[in-house]
Amino acid sequence: MVETMRAYHEAGFDGWITPDHAIHIDGDSDWGHCYWAYAVGHIRGIDQALKGTSRLA
Repeated sequence: MVETMRAYHEAGFDGWITPDHAIHIDGDSDWGHCYWAYAVGHIRGIDQALKGTSRLA
């Protein structure tokens, strides 16, 4: 995932990146709220790290 997003970043891609292949997390809602929160956070974290905008960097 990191290498794919690095390639997008280096190519100047400025579009949407959407999570895919939802997994089941025990205790999650029928709509997968925990999964979606994790997936979006993971993508945003990689994006921020590659752009150098991470608050932890």
